[in-house]
Amino acid sequence: MQSSQMIKFSELIGNTNTISLQKKALLSGRYPHFVLNTGPMGTGKTSVSQIVAMYLTCESPDKKYIEPCGECRICKQNINILSTTGIGNYIVKKNMGSIEANKEMSDTIREIFAYKAGIGNKVFILEEIHLLSTLSQGMILEELGRLDEHCYVIACSTRPLDILPELKNRAISFSFNILNHSESLILLDRELKRNKLNKLGKEEEEFILKASKNIPRTLVNTVQFLASSQPTIEELHSFLGYISQEVFLEIFMNTKDPSYFLQSVSNLVDKYSYEFIYEQLQQFVLYWMFSIFNVGEFSETFNRCLKPAIDFKTVRRIRECIRQYPRSSVDLEMIFWDIKNVLDNRGEGSKVMNQVKIADDNRNITGTQDTMQKLTAFNPKSAKLGG
Repeated sequence: MQSSQMIKFSELIGNTNTISLQKKALLSGRYPHFVLNTGPMGTGKTSVSQIVAMYLTCESPDKKYIEPCGECRICKQNINILSTTGIGNYIVKKNMGSIEANKEMSDTIREIFAYKAGIGNKVFILEEIHLLSTLSQGMILEELGRLDEHCYVIACSTRPLDILPELKNRAISFSFNILNHSESLILLDRELKRNKLNKLGKEEEEFILKASKNIPRTLVNTVQFLASSQPTIEELHSFLGYISQEVFLEIFMNTKDPSYFLQSVSNLVDKYSYEFIYEQLQQFVLYWMFSIFNVGEFSETFNRCLKPAIDFKTVRRIRECIRQYPRSSVDLEMIFWDIKNVLDNRGEGSKVMNQVKIADDNRNITGTQDTMQKLTAFNPKSAKLGG
């Protein structure tokens, strides 16, 4: 929880089974006294730990929906401390990376294991427990048997392999994972509406998902940043790290005008790095392949102007124009000029295909046939772009 607003289980997306198990343990009244939440950064470990801690200390938890009430005296105090110091009478949250000396660790351990019930349950959330030294982890291990029945320790870690095996074996462990594509779409849709960013196109939304790498916290932070900064479309594209379909369309729709074509390529090269353009061009051609099978989201301009003028063989030749140049020494102007020639001469299919075949043999390009076979056998009805 990064704000003074309480997060609920019902607001979390992803890790459904992990969250369900923890909710069932809470409802049963037998939540483990030592829990270890592990997984990549930003996947919800701390959020779940804090909701659990609030439920365990709440005066009147909602047992129907298994949520802390958020209204009682203790909940209000917990909401405040979790958004500020992290140190309260009922919940203590500490990042183990900030504990620099054995004495401070000893004080923390003494506070945890000397706790005796008097004011109800108390929960200690130990973030990044793997950052503790082997000695400090051993100190926790030795004291686990002395935990009071009203005391709970919830540890979080992004690097469980750095935790003592003996300590891990004493914990009930829960694994957190990044979102799948469907979950990311649900979260993105919710955050776009919440932040009033509904004007974004499908292409921009796909690149927000790619930029977030399906990590919930990164996705939420990205949308919130965009909402607060109100970028122009050009700034948005630069921030997300991609070149719009429209930029490539503008180039490839004007191959019959050499001067305009070369100027468009020159403008692109002046604006972005060679490696970045190379990567984005590969992505665009991949989308182009998918478009043949009507898979994925494409701009209106693409569907109206470029898609009807291509076939599978043409896109294959374009792909080979890119692959023939080693990535370490990319000559972008030559790549674009080769693509121009393919588009301008697509009526001479057999002649150009023969040239590509010879080029394949001479350059020893591998994997082309395998890729083409996979795409030929590809079932568009069962495929999902970006999934």
